[in-house]
Amino acid sequence: MTSAWAELVVLDGSVLFVDDMPRRVLAAAGERVPIVPGVRHHIEPAHDAAFYIQFYERTPESAD
Repeated sequence: MTSAWAELVVLDGSVLFVDDMPRRVLAAAGERVPIVPGVRHHIEPAHDAAFYIQFYERTPESAD
């Protein structure tokens, strides 16, 4: 299991984000969706979608 958090960042169009929490989010351009580590998920981008996934690693120095 990974400890990396991520964020779906939508630049254009829309992307449906679905996970097993369960959560369904239709994100449009300019929106961000946090992606929790250890939770199964998938995305369904629209035909005109432009997006990227930003990953964040939790380091020992930032641990609570």
